[in-house]
Amino acid sequence: MADGEERPQLTDRPKKRKINDRASDLLKQERLSSHTTGGSCNCTRFQCFEVTTAPERENLIAKFNSLSSKDDQDSFLASLISITSVRRRRPREDSQNNIPNNNSYTYVAPIVRGDNCVKIQVCFKAFQSLFGITHRRIATVKTALSETGSPPKDGRGKHNNRLHALSQAEKDLVRQHISSFKGRTSHYSREKSRKLYLPETLSVTKMYSFFTEAHANAADRITYESYRKIFNGDFNISFGYPRSDSCSKCDELITKIDFLQVQLEGQPENQELQKQKGQALTERELHQRKAENFYQRKRAAKVKDRQNVNCLSVAFDFQNELYCPNKTTNDVYYRRQLSLHSFNIHQLGSDTVHNFVYDETVGKKGADEVTSMLFYFVNNVVPQCVRHIEFFCDSCAGQNKNFTVIRFLYYLVHFKKRFDTLKIAFPERGHSYMECDRDLALVNKKVDAEVPSDWMEEFDRARTKPSPYNVIHSCQEDFFAMANFLKPAFKALCPIQTRPIRELVISAQYPGIVKYRNNWHGQMETAAIVSLSAKGKKAAKAILTEQPSRLYAGRLPISVAKFRDLQVLKKFCSPPSQTFFNDLPTSEDVVGAVHEEFDSDS
Repeated sequence: MADGEERPQLTDRPKKRKINDRASDLLKQERLSSHTTGGSCNCTRFQCFEVTTAPERENLIAKFNSLSSKDDQDSFLASLISITSVRRRRPREDSQNNIPNNNSYTYVAPIVRGDNCVKIQVCFKAFQSLFGITHRRIATVKTALSETGSPPKDGRGKHNNRLHALSQAEKDLVRQHISSFKGRTSHYSREKSRKLYLPETLSVTKMYSFFTEAHANAADRITYESYRKIFNGDFNISFGYPRSDSCSKCDELITKIDFLQVQLEGQPENQELQKQKGQALTERELHQRKAENFYQRKRAAKVKDRQNVNCLSVAFDFQNELYCPNKTTNDVYYRRQLSLHSFNIHQLGSDTVHNFVYDETVGKKGADEVTSMLFYFVNNVVPQCVRHIEFFCDSCAGQNKNFTVIRFLYYLVHFKKRFDTLKIAFPERGHSYMECDRDLALVNKKVDAEVPSDWMEEFDRARTKPSPYNVIHSCQEDFFAMANFLKPAFKALCPIQTRPIRELVISAQYPGIVKYRNNWHGQMETAAIVSLSAKGKKAAKAILTEQPSRLYAGRLPISVAKFRDLQVLKKFCSPPSQTFFNDLPTSEDVVGAVHEEFDSDS
């Protein structure tokens, strides 16, 4: 499948969902928390309502309503009922038909008065009225206490005589249908989360309608509610692809602060909890200040760009994948599509945008592709008067933050003599929202695009002010093997750890070295990256006259499974687009077999 695409898998850690978010849950919670105090018992023995005040009775019913489940409420009621053996029996009329009680029961009400809790004995009728419960519920609690010595457990929904329960085969049928959809993992958090994102045009209701169309015979047995429970309980899926970063550090600290705040509400004088909360608040503020440093530098570079013709500020990043064909037909949700890559370079000072667009048969999304497109940008877009550039990008190690990019920037300054200074800044993890993300938001994702050229037309009309996007149709002649070209003249291994770097500077004043720092306000450190061996010096001289070789010798083949899926989807496209999909590169034997297969089906 395309980069980041997967099929939903069964999981023992389904999606976290809000409690009480459905109507049935809300009604259940409402029943638990809506008990009201009844009328007076008017008894002369205990004078229950005379010895208690109205505010005391209100506090008692409020405490009862605050309990979160029926089991908790029954446990609370059971703690207020005492059981004793019958001490004396009196003869009654028609005693043959009356069943005598085996136990007698005493009821108390816990009344809060000042700082004390006083248990006041009340009659049965008052006990029922104080908690707003029925005679049957009290009888259930008493029966459980007399027979087991424990409060009753709610048995609703826990029995095994489910005549209409789904069989294992029916459950597997639903799981197979859900797994047939294609989803995407988050671009920013693949390693920490296995959540999949289905297209935003989908919903559980829509998926169930597809299921009933595909399995009409099973629709009578498998209801929407059964489908929804399997979707929520067995999978970790959301709808709509993530649009921005989610900082795991911020999320962790916010959760910790909220938990400590809840603890402090019950223990306001706890010094240890107050200390932990203060430390968490300080850590979060420090983290956010570090994150803000990246944006401050970007804003300062933008101002300098507008004031000085010799300076340029640039943000660059790969944008979210686009797909061909982009149709509304139901088959699109199940079939693999052709991926379209878009590399965005945004000039901050002039707000000019350059989009390098190519499909997955043209190139990949590695460091060689990034440096090749930056090379094109420097040679064909950047004016000759520019001598200083500040780059801003995220910390993706496979694309931006690696030795290949560092060597390429050094090559521009010291070998090509094109610039005096190049600086690149990397944000705190999770705080890399930039203009590149905003540029993609202007593109209509629901446009009817059959082939890559349709998407390029959409990029052309996506923005008019301050200027349209400069859409560059990248071809394989534009991609160079930069890593292999630069490697001989530099050290074999990067002499610095790239992961913690926040800022890196390459200046013409300091040949052979790069300057970097791991903290925004820390001391600049230096590292020698050029090879000083005879072989390295010879390679450095060769770089001055040679050009990098092409990265690809031919179009990149797609997988057999994707080619088969595209042969299904092409029938929803125009004849020219069908020809495009027929010509996609893959094994010739596979192509012939697939075409023969689909010709026979048609």
